Amino acid sequence: FIDKLDTFFKTNDLTGAGGHIKYWEKEAQKLNDKRGLLSVLNEMLGFSRRVKNKEDGLNAVDGVTALIDELGLQNALSSATILVNAGTTLKEFGNPEKAYNYYLKAQEIFEKNGKTDGYEYASLFNNSSATLIELGKIAEGEKALNKAIEILDNTNSYHAERALSRINLAHLIFDAYEDY
Repeated sequence: FIDKLDTFFKTNDLTGAGGHIKYWEKEAQKLNDKRGLLSVLNEMLGFSRRVKNKEDGLNAVDGVTALIDELGLQNALSSATILVNAGTTLKEFGNPEKAYNYYLKAQEIFEKNGKTDGYEYASLFNNSSATLIELGKIAEGEKALNKAIEILDNTNSYHAERALSRINLAHLIFDAYEDY
């Protein structure tokens, strides 16, 4: 599923990617493959943001949330990553308050599992920073970006993500102080 989806994205075939996701969503439902469906809906989260499809995005948020509960994965690391993705979708489609709650739950899962030093944890802070800023919590947004940068710098990898975090921080500082 993922390999074929990546092929669609590499050729920028968004119509094909959307059809592929919808096909496998129906197949997973038909086969009662809940873990497979969770993977498909997780991909739908990002895809819906990319194509600006609010309905599919919010339906996918509801779907992954229900499946995480149904499968008893509330404390699984994979669920933390999915919750970050769901939170980012909620923020994108106009619900930053709810998004922030998803980020808090994801952070709790990462911390319970001792996974506070990798790319996924840094992504939590990168994504939550935009939500915090939108909620008017500028200092907290800045703190989140600095945390993401610290984590990514310690990996000595993810150079593009490190640069983007710094650009986002520069924008935050510029926007916060442009009236001065």
